[in-house]
Amino acid sequence: MTFDISKYAGQIAQATQARVSRENIAQGDHILQIEGVKGLTSQNDGSDYIIIEASIYTSNTMKQGTPVKHMYKLTGVPSWKQKGNLEALKSFVCSVLPPEFRSQVTAEVVINACNGGTESALVNHQVRCRVIEKKSKLDKAFLETNWMPVDGALPQAATNDDDDANDLPF
Repeated sequence: MTFDISKYAGQIAQATQARVSRENIAQGDHILQIEGVKGLTSQNDGSDYIIIEASIYTSNTMKQGTPVKHMYKLTGVPSWKQKGNLEALKSFVCSVLPPEFRSQVTAEVVINACNGGTESALVNHQVRCRVIEKKSKLDKAFLETNWMPVDGALPQAATNDDDDANDLPF
């Protein structure tokens, strides 16, 4: 008796692709290649999250190609924490935009950037991420994540509309 893949081919084709296990972004200075950005509501506690999925392009502490993630919780946190997370997400989005568009972030830009998973407008773009250790007022250590543009020319993802030079890149 020989193995016949055709018995399983239909089921495999219809299956949901397994998620890549990702590490949290470690302390250090990194250039990330964005692979997905998505929002979700947790089935455990009903909290809303934005999840940034990427791979290490270059880093001073992590191996090139390492799949990484960073999550921002938007509900179920104190108002000061939510405000900080929203500010960090805006920094993330602005860091991917060309300089001339960073002051033009609208709700529509955020929806295109922080939605769609692997279809997010930010996929295939690069961003600099610095994760540094800080101390709280109560002297507790925590990691702060800072998003910045990549120095020099950004490799931009292709857009479908090249008619207007003043259009945002997504």
